[in-house]
Parts: sequence; structure tokens; C-alpha cells
Amino acid sequence: MDLFEEAARPPQLGFRLARLEVYNWGTFDGEVWTLDLAGATSLLTGDVGSGKSTLVDAIITLLVPPRRITYNKAADASAKERSLSSYVRGYYAHHSTAEGTSRPEALRDKREYSVILGVFTDENFGRSVTLAQVFWYKSESAATPSRLYVLAEKPLSIAQRFSRLGGDMRAFRKRLEADDFIHTYDDYPLYGRDFRKLFGIRQEQALDLFQQTISL
Repeated sequence: MDLFEEAARPPQLGFRLARLEVYNWGTFDGEVWTLDLAGATSLLTGDVGSGKSTLVDAIITLLVPPRRITYNKAADASAKERSLSSYVRGYYAHHSTAEGTSRPEALRDKREYSVILGVFTDENFGRSVTLAQVFWYKSESAATPSRLYVLAEKPLSIAQRFSRLGGDMRAFRKRLEADDFIHTYDDYPLYGRDFRKLFGIRQEQALDLFQQTISL
């Protein structure tokens, strides 16, 4: 595309996914992994087991109410082998025990944390919104991870804002909220209400259709 064609291209309407980042999400382990999409309509391809569904499920997690999420929907809508815990711990295989049962092998223990982050941009109005979620286990005995929802009306990155959580989540949250363009939430309803308002999504049910179509 030459400069004339670039200048002549009309801006894309509405909010579109510009960048997806994951840290310690599924088998994307130990560093920040990034998809730079620049708002373009994108097709994610790769070999079996390369992480396509893992990244799609990160996008779904950012947007869809937790009670409505079906993970790995592209492979099998009834599949139960993936869950939020499996993504946070990084399950990659099952180990057979002497008792004849199996237990999952994990890349991470419960002392680690995970982050997923998406930056959405509206070219037409020059606006950006970041949605992020942080997951951690409060103790070794915790069965499921705790979660913090984050919404920012500016572009953020994991390296910039989520690389040094430390052991005190309250202190980390306070640091985030020191900037008035960053909002944090304990649960989905208020987080979902606020980002839907920014994106112009009038009904929560629209996200059910989104989940159905993204994995086709």
C-alpha cells in the first residue's frame, strides 16, 4: 500500500482489537506474548496444539460473562478439559498415578500470576480502551484463582503496568487506581456494564453471539 492509498483509506468504524497480550496464560508461559492486529480483520491459523484456541479463549474471557463462557469452543462445544484454572496453571498434559487415576501437569504453581490484556481502538474518533484481567491464587489451598478486572481509557501494556505485582494485591490495585483513567472491579457486572457503554454494545446478549462466532 503506497502513501496515497493509505491516505485515501477511510477510517474503520467502531472499536476493533488492536493488540492482544497474554502472560502466563495456558502454555504461553514466562513472558509476554503479543498479537499486533492493528484493528484488521484477522484469521488465526496454526498446527494442532499451537495455541489458537488458547488465544481465542483469552479474548472471550476479556469480554464474555464468566458464567456463560465455554472454553475451547472451536474444538468441541462440550469439551470440559479446559477451564480458567487450567489456563492460569498452564496445564499441558496428564500424568498417570499408581492408583490408576490421572492428574494434570502444570507449567506454574499457585505462587504465579497471570494477565490477559486487549487494547481496542476506534480509528474514527481516535479513542482507545484497554481491558485486562489479572488472576492469582490467594493460597496453596485455593481451588480457583481470584480475579481483578481492569478498564482503562488509554492504551496499556502488561510490561508497563502489570510486570511487578508483588505479593500485595491491594497495594498493586491502589497503584493502578492512582491514575484516574484506570478503573478496577471485583466482579464482572460493573466491568461489563462500563465497557459495553464505551463500545456501544446495548445488550449483554450480544456477547453470547460474539462467543458463538469468534471460534468458527
